[in-house]
Amino acid sequence: MIREVPHLFFINGFYMPYDFRWDEYFEFLGEKHDSWEVVYVLEGEVECTEDARIYHLKPGDMLFHAPMEFHKIRSYAHTAPHVFVFSFESSGNLPESLKNGVIALSQEERHIYERLFYRAKDIYEEKLTAPDAAFLCSLELTAFFFRVALGHEATEKLSPSRPAREYHKVVLAMSRGVRENYTLQDFAEQCNVSVSYIKDLFQRYAGVSPKAYYARLRCEEAVRMLEQGLTVQETAEAMHFSSPGYFSEFFKKHMQLPPGRFVRGRQE
Repeated sequence: MIREVPHLFFINGFYMPYDFRWDEYFEFLGEKHDSWEVVYVLEGEVECTEDARIYHLKPGDMLFHAPMEFHKIRSYAHTAPHVFVFSFESSGNLPESLKNGVIALSQEERHIYERLFYRAKDIYEEKLTAPDAAFLCSLELTAFFFRVALGHEATEKLSPSRPAREYHKVVLAMSRGVRENYTLQDFAEQCNVSVSYIKDLFQRYAGVSPKAYYARLRCEEAVRMLEQGLTVQETAEAMHFSSPGYFSEFFKKHMQLPPGRFVRGRQE
């Protein structure tokens, strides 16, 4: 009798592993891509945006960014960070305990990951060319991430900085008001800040304007409603658009397709 082993998660390939040393003023503008990304801090401190959350990472901390999740990074607390950034393609699902938060590695785990990172970097740069080197490295990295998943649970180690806390407050207000037709002035009043300050916060953390961010949240909510079977007219009314036509125009502007075609494309 053969007992089958479920194929849970495996690293199939990786991109250039980056070994960064930044100054205290460094700020990356942010991006989305369709691969997993791991941020690991060796020295200094950083703030990492992950959609609505702003995490605070210190030496030994690791953070996983999911595919197509907006993220950006900046130096924190006047430190000059030393950071590893590693992106990979995988099959299966990353263990849940590694998602949605920061993992603080033990000293032994730090040594293991740093060794594996430099090996992956040597393979990518063709300094290590043994035929099975990439496979063995992927195998070891996969096993290492499983080991970390078994011994840790990612925690919401949010940045304590005042701008990060106020950004989070505004994003929560937008999420709560996603079915309304609020203005930036409405959010400024709800959060006791100015409209200009909200714009500064989104420039600092979000990579898009607050209007664009709120519009994206509204479109994502509309997609959920349409997928649940509501018509375009019912969705437009529930989300307080003046007419189905205006809703469709708004949706197409931000999602590049009319709502009906967009939802059908996701279901095909």
